[in-house]
Amino acid sequence: MEYNKEKIFWTARKHAKDVVCIPWDEREDYYSFVKKNIAFGYHQVSITSEIMLRLISRFLELGNWKIDKIEMMEDDAEINAILDHLIDATKNNSASVLNLYEYIRSFTEDSSIEIKRIYLSGRDNNGTLNTIFVQVNGIVGICNSEEKVNSIICSILREYI
Repeated sequence: MEYNKEKIFWTARKHAKDVVCIPWDEREDYYSFVKKNIAFGYHQVSITSEIMLRLISRFLELGNWKIDKIEMMEDDAEINAILDHLIDATKNNSASVLNLYEYIRSFTEDSSIEIKRIYLSGRDNNGTLNTIFVQVNGIVGICNSEEKVNSIICSILREYI
């Protein structure tokens, strides 16, 4: 699956801050891309575990999205096994997302372990499969339905800046 990648930045607009997604072509060096956009007045956005949980929650509220995978900053086999089990449980019983949510929230609040990347997928009204990932460094990968996904992600991030 090929993702269109974008980097999330914030910028000052009049008396407020706004969140924007700027397309990034992987053929361009990432650090040069970031530096160029900083020179244009943009500021990098980091996606905390709290924001990742809010993104998961918002997409699942839409009813047609599911969690495919969650990667943590530290590669801990026990945590990964529990996450995989909890994610599988959400596919059979959507109420199980509460267990997943609470598990992630408990160890991200009680330790220094952070979410590195989330993968979500869902079908739009036409039945087209949309997939996304969101990384801690503000990179978003989107396959299909960019405008709607960007709108959701940016609206959530506006709440935090």
